[in-house]
Amino acid sequence: ADFTPGQVAGYTASPADVPAVTVDSETTDQTVNISYTANDQTTHINYVDKDGKTIKSDTVSGKTGQTVKTNSEVPAGWKIIDGQVPETIHFTGAHTDDITIKIEHGKTSVDHTKPIKPGAKTPSGKEIKGAHESDLNKTITRTINVTTPDGKMTTTKQVAKIYRDATVDDVTGEVTYGDWSEGTWADFTPGQVAGYTASPADVPAVTVDSETTDQTVNISYTANEGTVLIKYVDRDGNEIGRQVITGHVGDTIKVTPQFPENWVPVDPDTVPAEVQIKEENGQIIIVVVRHAEKDPVQTKKVTRTITVTTPDGQTKTIKQVVTISRYGDLDLVTGQIAWQPWTTAQWDVFKPAAIAGYTPSLAEVPAVTVDGETTDQTVDITYAAVATPAQPEHQAPTASDTPDAQQATNQKADSNAQPAVTVVTSQQTATAQQAESTTNSRRLPQTGNSHDASALAGLGLASLMGLFGLGGKRRKRD
Repeated sequence: ADFTPGQVAGYTASPADVPAVTVDSETTDQTVNISYTANDQTTHINYVDKDGKTIKSDTVSGKTGQTVKTNSEVPAGWKIIDGQVPETIHFTGAHTDDITIKIEHGKTSVDHTKPIKPGAKTPSGKEIKGAHESDLNKTITRTINVTTPDGKMTTTKQVAKIYRDATVDDVTGEVTYGDWSEGTWADFTPGQVAGYTASPADVPAVTVDSETTDQTVNISYTANEGTVLIKYVDRDGNEIGRQVITGHVGDTIKVTPQFPENWVPVDPDTVPAEVQIKEENGQIIIVVVRHAEKDPVQTKKVTRTITVTTPDGQTKTIKQVVTISRYGDLDLVTGQIAWQPWTTAQWDVFKPAAIAGYTPSLAEVPAVTVDGETTDQTVDITYAAVATPAQPEHQAPTASDTPDAQQATNQKADSNAQPAVTVVTSQQTATAQQAESTTNSRRLPQTGNSHDASALAGLGLASLMGLFGLGGKRRKRD
């Protein structure tokens, strides 16, 4: 009779059929050997954008029962949004579905200190038309020319550098820019020349932005005739210092007060904003002055160092740095300072990352209020393995000589099973504050480095400016 071998999913029998034969006296015994050959198998890895458009499709081929490397990579310039690229695919007798991976344009940040070189291209091969040196950095100059009465000219260049950062689309090469920073041209006061008046007497500070262009300021001097004497005396009438104002008779001249070092007026209203030169010399203006006082600031940084050692032996260090300050009242003449209490800050709570199968030695490092008595601290965190209960043994099924339908079903189920994946994340929390060492108002400092000497010099200048409405709100003292 005719004989047809049983079907095995993913395989082809050879021969596929043994035909019926009429047996007569001449027929002898015969043996027919039937074997199975693995069929060719194919699947695809499709990379699709957010609109469902297929950007790239890789074909993976093999035979039934084979585990094949995919050798598939994300298209150049793109990054994965959802899914992952499998390293291998195992072909069973069942149909192997295509794999879809969602992707989006990759982005590259460009810092102004590392601009893109002309002609550079994205990973996708597109030329990057932007984010070059001139696109990210600008130098804007104010030139101040001072011509003294002897005809000599001195040039001062005030240079402000501003910048911006950019982002490059790794697929299209399109460049987007951030906001420009700002710079400053400092206030400039020309030197005094006895018997002469500079014009202009002051070149004010300017905030420089992307719309500011190069500027030139020319300063010249006009001859004076006549003098006005300003005497600075203490409350007892003792002369502390003096200032002579010169100019043309009848001219009204603006006064830039020259207070004795570390002295300020008792009544700022008695300080003349301007004087008029009379026909005769010998005009005297009395300004009563007192010891100047300032508010120096001391700052210090206190650090808590958290070291986390993960089960794989890697160590991560988290530094929580806070800055605290204290203010004082400084008599600029005597040099004595009366200090106030330190401010406080806080080390934030820190929780080590969860790692499957392990327990951290500390579930969390609590928040701590830092004051003047707090010193640097170190916290070490390690992980211990969690005990795993023993698994019961299972009896292996008896394999038959010929694969049956149940085996095919099991093979399909096994091929579609996804491997268990443990995702480990880490969180690092660090608080850093920086403060200025000196300020004329009660506020936290903006930089972390200070020296008493520089602080006193800055405070003295700010006090002098404050008396003439140049330094903001004045602080009156008895």
